[in-house]
Amino acid sequence: MMSDQLVGEKILTPKAVGSGKEAEEEAAPAPPQQLFLTMNAKMYSLERFQENFVDVTVKEVDLLNDLEVFKLYHCDGLVLCVAKDKKEEPKLVLWNPCLCQTRWIEPREDFNVKDKHAIGYSDDDSGSRNHKILRFVDAEGIPDEIYGGSKGEIFLLCFDFTKERFGPRLPLPFNDSFNSYNGDCVTLSTFLRGGDDEQLAVLFGGYESGFFEIWVTLTVDPNRASWSKFLRVETGPFGSYGFELCTPRSGGSFFVDEENKVAVLFELFQLTGTRTVHKAFVFGQEGCLKSSVYLGEALILENRNPITNNIRHAARPPLVCSSPYRPSLVQVNHPLVHKRKRMFPSAAQRSSVVKLSKRMSPPAQ
Repeated sequence: MMSDQLVGEKILTPKAVGSGKEAEEEAAPAPPQQLFLTMNAKMYSLERFQENFVDVTVKEVDLLNDLEVFKLYHCDGLVLCVAKDKKEEPKLVLWNPCLCQTRWIEPREDFNVKDKHAIGYSDDDSGSRNHKILRFVDAEGIPDEIYGGSKGEIFLLCFDFTKERFGPRLPLPFNDSFNSYNGDCVTLSTFLRGGDDEQLAVLFGGYESGFFEIWVTLTVDPNRASWSKFLRVETGPFGSYGFELCTPRSGGSFFVDEENKVAVLFELFQLTGTRTVHKAFVFGQEGCLKSSVYLGEALILENRNPITNNIRHAARPPLVCSSPYRPSLVQVNHPLVHKRKRMFPSAAQRSSVVKLSKRMSPPAQ
């Protein structure tokens, strides 16, 4: 069992703080650039990387050593870790690196292998942020008309954490070019514009289609989004870069640095017939490879299919959180309030929201 004591490594060390506005001003600042990612089912931080990603410090975070962490989400200084224990049971852990606090998130119902999660917040009348975790349960046998589209169609679905409801289906900028038969990949990411304005980025394409593109939002909210193409890379030279985007061995995980006009993709890279490593590939807006960075050896891990119970041994691709981490004083060791909310009249598909405590400052030391 995890106690209320520090579980994660103190990557960001908070100073002694007071309360209110003074506490926010004295909070330990994050490094200029810091990202979290998973490799080999463990969590790592990327620190002190410069333009073109040529100077990178990769540091393992000693977080929940008995768990395999395979997905990360973060918002407003909080990191949501999706993991599984030695019994292959999924676990959800919330982590605040700045305050060195962690907490199990217990669902009202058992986790499902197909569950999807998101973390966000709503603003109340006083301007405080109420942080919430969304769990989206997608059951088998949902008719196509419930989604409003046909199989193979892709779209963006935004969730309003204030109203606690989904917006309409929003078209993606490449719908006319998407080819699911070629195994095209679609991956979402976020980035900061101007230091504080969080926007979306989406990658699509693949080796068989002959290219991949990254688009970024100009504006986005639950009811509408406008897009601009950030870059396009043709597959001709991309095969020589050493990865095959969108195959089962690669994840298509990426982030955008709009200020420096680069995108960084994280992939498995086959060095030899028996040696695979994690690498980051940096592409410029003109569509060329600017650099690649070795991040570490890729271990062969046991992967059990939760449906068939079959075991497969393979390396897992690295997965990166999107925009750089920013510190937060949100407490995560307070009681949680669970609220279930149906998305559709059918009981087969529903969403639930876990509400966290309101923003609070730690006591003065």
